[in-house]
Amino acid sequence: MIKVDIATKIVAPETSIWVVFPGRARRNLKIFLGNDAIFLETPGINLTPQISNNIAAVRQRVRLSSAIEDYLRATSPTKAPSRNLSDYSDAPFKGGGQTTLAANVRKMFGKMKKGDLVIVPDHLYAPVHFAEVTSDFLAKDVLTIDRYPSTVVAVHAGRCRGAARLEHEKRRFDFRPDRRGNGAL
Repeated sequence: MIKVDIATKIVAPETSIWVVFPGRARRNLKIFLGNDAIFLETPGINLTPQISNNIAAVRQRVRLSSAIEDYLRATSPTKAPSRNLSDYSDAPFKGGGQTTLAANVRKMFGKMKKGDLVIVPDHLYAPVHFAEVTSDFLAKDVLTIDRYPSTVVAVHAGRCRGAARLEHEKRRFDFRPDRRGNGAL
C-alpha cells in the first residue's frame, strides 16, 4: 500500500516530470531544499541556455568541470586546472561517466522548463521531495556552495511543494513515464 499526502496539482500534458538526485550519497539535499534550487555536481561549468543545447560546447564544459572537481577532491596538492575552454576538447567522450553527465547537463539546462515538476528522493527514497521549476534557466542562475570554494554551479530555480514518505508493502512497482523529455538526472 502506498500512502502519499501532498497538495494536489493537475499536471498538464506539456509538463515534464523529472527525477533529480541530490548528488552522490544525497549530500546536496539540504542545499537543494535550503536554496530552492537544483543542480548537478558541475563546478565552474558556465552555461547559457544556448550553450546547453550545443553538444560540442557542453562536452568542453563538462571536461573543464570534471577537471575542477578532480582538483577539489585531490588529497594531495596538484596544479589548478585551466579555466580556458580552448584547453578542453569538444570531441565525443570515450567513457560513460562524462557522456552521462553531458546528457544530464543538456536535459537540466536545455530541456527543463518553468512549470515542470521535479522529484528529489532523499536517502533510501524516504521522504521524497516534490518541487516545481519556477523559471526557465538563465546564465545568471548560479550558486556558490562550500564543497566548491571559489567557483559556482549552475542551478535551476524551484519551489519545494512538500515531501511525502512513501510506505509500501512488498510489491513490484512498474513506472513507465509517458511524457517526452522525462528522465532521471
